[in-house]
Amino acid sequence: MAFPTKYHKCFTSPINAYLSDSYLQDKTNLVCRWLEEFSLDFLKEMGGIIAVTIAHLMLNKQEREFWYSLLEKSLRRNEWLLGRIVDKDVIRQWAKQHFALELAPKFYRQV
Repeated sequence: MAFPTKYHKCFTSPINAYLSDSYLQDKTNLVCRWLEEFSLDFLKEMGGIIAVTIAHLMLNKQEREFWYSLLEKSLRRNEWLLGRIVDKDVIRQWAKQHFALELAPKFYRQV
């Protein structure tokens, strides 16, 4: 099984990498992104371990709790995960462009 290059980049440097691709940004002057390389089938690889790994890489504790509350075999669970990734990538790109802030997809709270 071949892992998408973006997955490796995000795993090793989550602040500098995006799992989604820019989409129509030149034409719209908006921050738009989409996931082309990641498919729902990819998330099901290795018995769903890929989805769990990505969820732990990209989601904070509250988001993971919600994701785990969705039915494991449901299509909605992985659709929600992919949508959340795109949402976070849009916010991260916007913050970088407008405020020079580099944010990780998963925010950590120091205790």
